[in-house]
Amino acid sequence: MVATSAACADDVAPAARIGDRTITTDELLDEVAEWADNDQTQRAQELGAVTTPAGYAIDPVISILQDRITFEIAGQAFDELGLALDDDLLVQASTFFFGEGPQAEAARAGFSEGYADRYVEGLARGIAVQTELGEEDFAQMILEGGRDVEVSSRYGEWDASRLTIVGPAGPRAAPGSDAFVEL
Repeated sequence: MVATSAACADDVAPAARIGDRTITTDELLDEVAEWADNDQTQRAQELGAVTTPAGYAIDPVISILQDRITFEIAGQAFDELGLALDDDLLVQASTFFFGEGPQAEAARAGFSEGYADRYVEGLARGIAVQTELGEEDFAQMILEGGRDVEVSSRYGEWDASRLTIVGPAGPRAAPGSDAFVEL
């Protein structure tokens, strides 16, 4: 069982470090709550699949943290390359993430406005860097950035060669059990 208490989140190690950028446990849990509260997303269903009154399933929490790490790596490259976001890029990222039409509008409305904007901006930065560098150089840049990542053992271990978090060591709970992240 993996548990993280929001009440003491300020007293624990950060969820992750990417270079000199820290993702606090509070930031991660706020992001998890955004996903869990948006019934229009698959992640909300995954987070609730093994939810107990105290928290969320760990695997989707790890997935959210992996996304945030990738966004941070791409964001650092975005800044280093001196790139800028424009309306066309933001529309492209929003359409890529949410799609189009009423279902897309409902999915976006399920997040707080600030979170939806930040997520789309993070995605847009990644698209801008990939466009600037090309796919091969972008992949290399992400791999290089992944070498400077540390993840709290609460969420597992960072595998820089695969750019993924390997779940916490020890016995894994069976599907339907109460392996969760406590809020």
